[in-house]
Amino acid sequence: MKDDKCVSCGEIVDDGFAIGRLCYYCIEKAVVYINSQQIERERLEIEAEQERIAKAEEENWREANNMY
Repeated sequence: MKDDKCVSCGEIVDDGFAIGRLCYYCIEKAVVYINSQQIERERLEIEAEQERIAKAEEENWREANNMY
């Protein structure tokens, strides 16, 4: 069995413990990072949508009460 180095961390991994040229540890770190970035992006999108809704509701209330 041929031993290779992980291109990310440089650890020697055998064929059974790597996918492509990354070890499972580095793949897991990348997946966790990507997931955390996606969660943060979705949180920011939700906050922006909530702000737009609040602004629209306030504008509608002002218009309904003739408070331009």
